[in-house]
Amino acid sequence: MDEPRSESILPVSQRRLWRDWRVWRDWQWLLLLVCLVVPLRAWLLYNTEVMARDSVGYIRYALRFEEKSYGEVLRSFDQHPGYPIAIWLTSLPLRAWAGTTPDVMQWSAQLASSLAAVLLLVPMFYLGKALWDARVGFGAALLFQFLPMSGHHLSDGMSESLFVLLVAAALLCGIWALQTRRLFWFAACGAGSGLAYLTRPEGAVVLAAVGLTLAAFQIRVSWREPWTRWIAECACLIVPALLVGSLYVMATGCLTNKPSIQRMAEFAAASFGPAGNHPHLPGLWAQLWADSFVDITSPLARLVLGARALITEVGYALHYLGCIPLAVAVFWKRRALCADRAAWAMAGYVGLHAAALLMLARSAGYLSDRHLMPIVMLLCFPTMIGILELGRWIAAWQTRGTTGPGVQRNESWHSASWAAMALLALLVIACLPKTGQRLHGNRAGNRAAGLWLAERLHDGDLVLDDHDWTRYYSGQMLLEGKEPPAAADYQPKCYVVITRTNDPKVKKIRDQLERRLKWSQGEIVYHWPAAKPAAEARIVMYSLPRDPRTYPWKVAAK
Repeated sequence: MDEPRSESILPVSQRRLWRDWRVWRDWQWLLLLVCLVVPLRAWLLYNTEVMARDSVGYIRYALRFEEKSYGEVLRSFDQHPGYPIAIWLTSLPLRAWAGTTPDVMQWSAQLASSLAAVLLLVPMFYLGKALWDARVGFGAALLFQFLPMSGHHLSDGMSESLFVLLVAAALLCGIWALQTRRLFWFAACGAGSGLAYLTRPEGAVVLAAVGLTLAAFQIRVSWREPWTRWIAECACLIVPALLVGSLYVMATGCLTNKPSIQRMAEFAAASFGPAGNHPHLPGLWAQLWADSFVDITSPLARLVLGARALITEVGYALHYLGCIPLAVAVFWKRRALCADRAAWAMAGYVGLHAAALLMLARSAGYLSDRHLMPIVMLLCFPTMIGILELGRWIAAWQTRGTTGPGVQRNESWHSASWAAMALLALLVIACLPKTGQRLHGNRAGNRAAGLWLAERLHDGDLVLDDHDWTRYYSGQMLLEGKEPPAAADYQPKCYVVITRTNDPKVKKIRDQLERRLKWSQGEIVYHWPAAKPAAEARIVMYSLPRDPRTYPWKVAAK
């Protein structure tokens, strides 16, 4: 880091500036981060066309807590309950003010994610400070928020934002525990790992990473603890994690309710709509994965493709430009990093999480950029270290030939810090055009179709939607389990929404469905864009009488 030990040898013109930089307190760094990040979160909240498809399922999950017991709800969904509970808690004041509507529940989901994203600044700052210094904590936290991939996911209605927050907090407690060997921090790390597990099953990786690092420390003589103390540290780490995690295991009777990865791939290819609620229609499930190779059956080929996808997605997540300082840190600062206990725990988590993703790619044949969020978060720290090293190179080039070794060393450090911050600013600015794009802006037609339906639906009408957005924004998802009876003299309608695509495999299935609907006297009542003819529209909506044998409904008493 080449920091000067005394300011007395600095030129008078730079002494105060250097002192101001060094004495910045943590709350000042964090306040600056909040001032920079909150406007981005607010911008993305305002500029959201639709939320992610998975958000509909999380909202459905959250509302079930008001209808069934905790155990019944957990057993009926394959996701862990952490994020749905956060949505439910966030929705309480909003619904008390504006009622339970699709827009209110969307805001609840996105606000829960955005709040977690802002809170993430705290553990990320202190992780960087524990690994290197405050500059690394500040730069890594800022960069992760503004990178296009993570920036969008942190504002979407997804569990990733809360999950990354809990992973970062648990890792921070684990690193403080490894650095201080205080039992309190081991217990806090275990509890944080349990909370991360309640959000996503991968949260258990934090416990494994810190536990393996603690075990590895017993091999190194200078870091070794007496065995009685080491056993106490392990107990403080494991017991709280088991206690917190048992809240899910005891309710469901298993470690996770998620189906096997292979079954997920088969389900995605053969089911229709949310949770397979409409088995009588052919599969229209859209591909959500960033890299999909489900057609490859060889496990070895899938493993190779998964490794390639992992590297590609990391490069994409770092906006490609971030790979340069990351490589600089790995090659030029690897010895300093290897000597730090914080780096051991972070590297352990990255390795274990990457191994889990490769196993997923091998068994399921897909890899999503969302799965890489914790890895990208941790890679932002060496990326910022690389930016500092590049700043030092720039400063050394600028101060070449300066007389006085002491002055040159201190001026170089001071100039390097500002040069690094300038490089960080340039990288953030380069990310802004993509990060500031409207969330899911290409799904405007799905939302427009839902709003069109909301004005025309009658009690007893049914909406079948291949993407679930139209059904959600029409308000029908909020009626699940509470469908009002239709009037005795009314023939309910069934609206089938189809989002056309150029994907040859999906297009074939949807073309077959359209032919079946036309053969069943289905009529196109809406298409989007309205300026194009229905034959060229991206979204079409068919209307036909609701079939009482396939989809029976309640009838109001006369």
